[in-house]
Amino acid sequence: MMKRHPCLKMRRFDRIVFNFPHAGFIGHEQHDHMIKAHQLLVRRFFRNASHLIRPDGEIHVSHKTGQPYDRWQIEELASEFSLVISEKVNFWKEDYPGYNQKRGDGEWCDEEFPLRNGYTFKFRVEHGEPEEPPSRKFTTSQRESLHRLQESLDDVTKLHQEKEQQLLLLQQQLISISESLRSCEHARITLESRLEEEQRRSRKFTMAQRETLHSLQESLDVVTKLHEEKKQQLLLFRQELISTSKSLCSSEHVRNTLQSRLEEEQRCSRKFKFLFGSMIILFLKFCI
Repeated sequence: MMKRHPCLKMRRFDRIVFNFPHAGFIGHEQHDHMIKAHQLLVRRFFRNASHLIRPDGEIHVSHKTGQPYDRWQIEELASEFSLVISEKVNFWKEDYPGYNQKRGDGEWCDEEFPLRNGYTFKFRVEHGEPEEPPSRKFTTSQRESLHRLQESLDDVTKLHQEKEQQLLLLQQQLISISESLRSCEHARITLESRLEEEQRRSRKFTMAQRETLHSLQESLDVVTKLHEEKKQQLLLFRQELISTSKSLCSSEHVRNTLQSRLEEEQRCSRKFKFLFGSMIILFLKFCI
C-alpha cells in the first residue's frame, strides 16, 4: 500500500493529485462491474492519501461529470475517510505542465481522450467533527479491525471483478463456439438437402437409362474380371521371372567356377609343356 511504502510512510504532503483515475477496460463504462472497479481504485487512493496529507493539505482528484461518471460518487467515497470537498473547479490542462491524458488501452491506447466536462474536486481533511454518541464510538482496535475488514472486502471485490472478467471471456468463447456449431449445422443441412435432391433425381431414370446403366455395369464387370485375370497372369509371370533370375544366378556361379577351373588347367598345361620341352632339350643335349 502507498501509505506503507518505505519512501512515503514518514512523509506528509501539502497536495496529492490524481488526474482522471481509471481502473482499466474490462467492459463498457456503464456496466456495474466497471463502476465498482473504478470506485475500488478511488477508495483505495483516498484511504492511502488521507494518511499522507498534512492537516491543512488538500487532495485533488480530476474527474469527468455526467453519465456514467457521476455514478462513481467521488464525494461519497471521500467522505468515508473524513474528507470533505472544499472546491470544485474546471480542469485546465495548462495547470499541469508536461501532463498528457492517454486512453491507455486498445488500438488507440496512446491517443488522447477529450477533456470536456472535466472538473477538479479538491478535498481536505474534516476537522472538528461533533462527538459521536457512545453507542457509535469505536476503540482503536475496533477501527483497525474495521480497516482490515474493509481491505479484505476490497480484495474480495477485486477478485470478484477478475472472475467476472474471466466469465465474460468464457461467454465470448461460448458465443464463438455456438456460431461455429450453427455454421456446421447449416452446412450439414445443406448437404443433406443436396443428397436428397440427388436421390430424387436418381429415382427419375427412364427405363432406357436403367438398361444402359445395366449394360454399362455388365461391361464394367467383364472388364473387372479381365483385369483380375491379367493381374493373375502378371503375378505368375513375375514368379517365373524371379525363378529364372535365381536360375540365372546359379548358372552364372557355375560358369564362374568352371572358368576358374579352366584357367587353372590352362596354367597347369603351360607348366607341363614347359617342363616337357625342357626335358626334350636336355635329352637332345645328352644324345649329342
